[in-house]
This record gives sequence, structure tokens and C-alpha cells, in this order.
Amino acid sequence: MRRVTSGLLLFVVFIAGCFATQIVKEVVFPKLHAGQGNVQKWDYYCAKNEYYGAKAATDFAKKAGLEGWELVTIQKDVYCFKRPLN
Repeated sequence: MRRVTSGLLLFVVFIAGCFATQIVKEVVFPKLHAGQGNVQKWDYYCAKNEYYGAKAATDFAKKAGLEGWELVTIQKDVYCFKRPLN
């Protein structure tokens, strides 16, 4: 009798775990990329800095920053920026 009770208890715990797994997957780990509405889209802007020196480079980047651009990369004298599309 004890062996049957242990087996039944194990079966009930197993079934409860299966249901709990489905609930946790849906509540705790929502689906990534559940639609295109949640994907951030970006506008990109690259420009050549015609001026040389640290102050000129800083002024160039600050001007773009005041317009909402975020510096992404610099390749030699080309600065690339991004900002969220509205």
C-alpha cells in the first residue's frame, strides 16, 4: 500500500510540475519578439568631420547630440550616429 501511495504522489507532483512549467513560461518569460511593435527602429547619420583636433571633434559630436543623435562609431574622420525613429 505504501508503494502505491508513493507512486501516486509522485505522479501528482509530476503533473503539477508540468502545469507549473507552462504557467511560468507564459508569465515569467514572455515571448521575445512577440511582434514587430516592440522592436526599436533607428535612424542613422554618418558625416565626415572636416575639422581636426580634440576641441573640433568634441564640438562636432556635441552639435549632433543636441539634435538627438547618439554617437555609435568613429572611423578615421567619419562619425556615425543613431537616434530612435518616431
